[in-house]
Amino acid sequence: MKRFSLIFVLCLACLLSACIDEQYDLTNLESDGMAIGSDTSEFLMPLVTVKFSPSDINQNSNEGMSSISELREQINVWLPAILPNNVDYIDIKELGNNPDYRIAILEALFDEMATNKEKRLQVCGYVMETYAELFIKALKQSSNPALVIASSQITNLPTAEGASILAQLFTMFPNDVQSILHDISTEDLLEINLDDVMTEIPSLDISEDIELMLSENLDPSTVENAVNALYLFGEATSNFPFKIHLQPTIQYTQIDLGDICIDYNATSTIQETRIYREDLQTLFNGSQLVMPISLDRYYPYKEFNDDSEICISFSLRKTGGLKI
Repeated sequence: MKRFSLIFVLCLACLLSACIDEQYDLTNLESDGMAIGSDTSEFLMPLVTVKFSPSDINQNSNEGMSSISELREQINVWLPAILPNNVDYIDIKELGNNPDYRIAILEALFDEMATNKEKRLQVCGYVMETYAELFIKALKQSSNPALVIASSQITNLPTAEGASILAQLFTMFPNDVQSILHDISTEDLLEINLDDVMTEIPSLDISEDIELMLSENLDPSTVENAVNALYLFGEATSNFPFKIHLQPTIQYTQIDLGDICIDYNATSTIQETRIYREDLQTLFNGSQLVMPISLDRYYPYKEFNDDSEICISFSLRKTGGLKI
């Protein structure tokens, strides 16, 4: 479940916090145009942290919506215990776009299935649970009479019994059955797409005085090397066993945070982007974070559970003096 951590802490030394109460209410301060800082000053303000759990990341497929945890289990079915060349990750893009890459993985899988009954039953059980109709149809269309007969035997059997027969067919007619499994796995692995992640950013309990102090003296957008300017920046971390690409935008603003690549157990910087008064007002009043998300790599041997999370934090940087 998504979680928010709202942080409203201004740098005490920079903002002369003795003049500001806990709610950042400056209504009792006689400013009369007074300014804090100079053209070379810089003020930092943490804004919001958004956290996503596995249940927040979903895939839409022909079989309906599934969470990223279910997608991981689906991918694992088709992976051998040892990946080709002893690498520790699957290249998701190559998996979908490069037939030779996919074939190398499946050949390693079939070699393992030939000697490992547990893996053989895992694959056969998944096929009978998810693709029984498609598999039985392929058996009926086979040029092997034994497989045609087997198609009638498997029809309407419980999943476990059908999987057991399929496992026997794999050992008896490996080439024929591997060909069918290859076609089914290709359909299963070709499109690994994730839905855009969307979440509300709640309004921030910051007084109008603070908003004006940050935005009242901003240089216009036509000024390239602005002295008085606002910037949004942040960082993203993830302990999902994936290398992920995000392209977050904040609705109702002109803010584009670009492409963010987050690798497993690593912290990625969200490069700062200049924002303007209207953007700041929208951020303070509440908005929606929209994140198209795609997978680059999958690390099958890394831990993944309900406590895993993607964490994205945003902060403000104000250059130039503050008008109070």
